[in-house]
Amino acid sequence: MLRDRLLAFTDMTIHLKKREISLLIAVAVGLTALAAALPHEQWGLGALVIVSALMSVAFSLEMYRRVFRLHEVSLQEFRQVQAWVSIVQTLKPSRPLPPLRGWAITPDLGLMLLSTVFEEKPTTIVECGSGTSTLLMAYALRELGAGHIYALEHDQPSKRRTEALLQTHELGAWATVLDAPLEKSEIKGEVFEWYDTAGLPAFEVIDLILVDGPPSFKIALARYPALPRFWAQLKSGGTLLLDDSDRPHERRVVERWKSEFSSANYRVEDTQRGTLVLRKN
Repeated sequence: MLRDRLLAFTDMTIHLKKREISLLIAVAVGLTALAAALPHEQWGLGALVIVSALMSVAFSLEMYRRVFRLHEVSLQEFRQVQAWVSIVQTLKPSRPLPPLRGWAITPDLGLMLLSTVFEEKPTTIVECGSGTSTLLMAYALRELGAGHIYALEHDQPSKRRTEALLQTHELGAWATVLDAPLEKSEIKGEVFEWYDTAGLPAFEVIDLILVDGPPSFKIALARYPALPRFWAQLKSGGTLLLDDSDRPHERRVVERWKSEFSSANYRVEDTQRGTLVLRKN
C-alpha cells in the first residue's frame, strides 16, 4: 500500500511538472514575441525578459529531471526491499542477516542466487569472492540437503568475516572459504592477477560459478580469468553469474568472453548493478 501511495504521488508530481513546463514554454514564447515587437530603444528590456523566461524554463526542466530521478530511485528501492523480504521469508534465518548494501551483493541479486540454487540444485558451487552471497547460498543448500560452496577469497579480513557468518548461522558444513591470494596468472600470453586455486578440491565438474571478485576497481579485467580457468570444468548446462556487469570493466570482460566462448548462451538480468547469466551448452 505504501509503495502504491508513493508511486501515485511521484506520478502526480511528474504530471504537474509537465504541465508547469508546458505553461512556462508558452509564456516564454509569448514574451519572446512581445519583446521582438518592442521599439528599438527598448530592446535591452526585451532581451532581459527573454533571458528571464528562458531561465525559468531551464529551472523547471532541471526540477523535472530531479523529480523523475526520484521516481526511478523510489522504484528501485522498493524493488530491493521486496527482494529482501522475499529472502527472509524464504530462508527464515536463525540469526539476523547482514546488510545487503555497500560492498555486499544487492538484495535482488541475493534473491536471484537463491532462485538459481533452488532451481538448478547444484552439487558444486565455486565462488570468486565471499560474503553474504556465500551465506545465502549455504542456506539454500542446507534446505536442499546437498551441495557445497568453495569460495575463493584473497582478502583475509573478508575471509574471517565470512567464516564468522557461517559459524554464527551454523552453516559451516555447506561452505568452505579458501585462502586464495592473488598471483600472476598467464592466459593466452597475457598476464592477469588471479586467485591461487591450489586449495580447490580436484572435482571433475562445477555446476554453478558466481564471479564477484577480485575487485575490478584496482585491476583492469580482474574478473576475466574466471571463465578461461573454469570453462573446462563447468558442466554442460552449468551456469556462471557475473555481478556488476553494468560497469565498464565488466562489460569489457563480457565482450571478451563472448568472442572467445561463443558457444555459450548469454543474457543480462536487470539487477541493480547488472548480472550476466552465462549458460554453457
